[in-house]
Amino acid sequence: MTPASSRPADTPQRLVEAAIALVADGGLDALTLRALGERCGLSRQAPYRHFEDKDSLLRAVAAAGFRALTVRMREAASPDDGGPALVLVPAMHAYVDWALANPAWYRLTFQNQAATPASGHVDPDLSDAALGLLTYVTELVATAQQAGEMPEGPPEPLVGVLWSTLHGAVDLALAGHAKAELDTASPHHVVDRLARIMATTPPG
Repeated sequence: MTPASSRPADTPQRLVEAAIALVADGGLDALTLRALGERCGLSRQAPYRHFEDKDSLLRAVAAAGFRALTVRMREAASPDDGGPALVLVPAMHAYVDWALANPAWYRLTFQNQAATPASGHVDPDLSDAALGLLTYVTELVATAQQAGEMPEGPPEPLVGVLWSTLHGAVDLALAGHAKAELDTASPHHVVDRLARIMATTPPG
C-alpha cells in the first residue's frame, strides 16, 4: 500500500509546506523549484507536474498563508475568554503573533507581486483564501459593534482602518522602524491602543 505521505494527491500540499520552510530558512531567493524538489526528496522536475512555474507556487504559498492566518485568528477569538465582546482584540493579537513568527511567509502572503491580484493573474484559490480572511475580519468587527466595542455603522470602513493600522504596525516592526516614543515598538501595544480609541469614538 502506498504511504499516505507519498500519495500523488498529497504531493502539492507537501510541496507548499516545503516551500514555506524554504522561505522561512532563506527568504524568497532560497525558493526555487529545483531546491523544492530536493527538499521533498523528489526529482528536480517533479514540482513542475503540480506548479507551472514559480509564480504559481508563490500564489499557492500565499493562499496557504491567508488560510493559516484565518485559522489562527479564529482559534484566538474563542468566546471562552469572556464572551463575544472580547473576540476582536485576541484575534488582532493573533494576527500580530503569526506575522512576527513567520515574517518571510507574511511578506510573501501580502506583498509579493507574483502572489497577489496585482500581478494580473487571477488565481481562484488565492482569491478565495484572501476573501475568506477579509470576510472573517468583517464578521469580527460586526460582532464588536454589536457588543459596543466599536462605533455603529457599516463595518467595512472600520475594517479598513483596523487592517491598515495593524498591517502598518507589523510592517514597521519587521523593518526595524518602529519607534518607542510613538508607542509603536510593539505591534501589540498598537492593537490595544487602537481598540481603546475605536471603543470611545462616536458613530459617524
